[in-house]
Amino acid sequence: MTDRLGGYWLGSRLGGAVHDAYDESGTRYALTLLPARPPGHVKAALRVRSLCVARVVDACLDGDAPYLVSEYVPGPTLAEVVGRRGPYGGDDLYRLAAATATALAAIHEAGAVHGGLTPDRVVLGGEGPRLVGLGTAADGSGPPGDVRDWGRLLVFAAYGPAFCGRYGGPSPTDWDRYLSEVPYRPVC
Repeated sequence: MTDRLGGYWLGSRLGGAVHDAYDESGTRYALTLLPARPPGHVKAALRVRSLCVARVVDACLDGDAPYLVSEYVPGPTLAEVVGRRGPYGGDDLYRLAAATATALAAIHEAGAVHGGLTPDRVVLGGEGPRLVGLGTAADGSGPPGDVRDWGRLLVFAAYGPAFCGRYGGPSPTDWDRYLSEVPYRPVC
């Protein structure tokens, strides 16, 4: 791979297929290399507008190395913060739930799906929680899958990693089975 892709200079690897990237003016971005046949929702990711989502600014879906460029959001991930400080509660958990639900609503309204919402894809920057990795995951199970992952995300934030499949806690499959077996009881 070269040190340049499209109009971007590539820097270090941020994780997986994501690289630091810089345009001619020196602005920092996150550039994600996509599979040879990118998921269909990548184009829809360009239409998403939300303060709670890292904005997708460019995409090259043709050629030998398809890629997606999104704004770089500095800060620790939700996974890092919960790992260091412990679970969220009270107003902090409410703010996280509201910001991530708002982000998913904007994503779905634009016809896109996140497809990979995890605690590692929520960055807690200076402006609040922001979803990153938009348009880079497989379509998965669409908006219902995103909502399921949002629920898992909040359980992780409220109870920590030991409760959510890491270190011997219930696995995501266990959660899915539990949630589908719980009988619906109307509130009123």
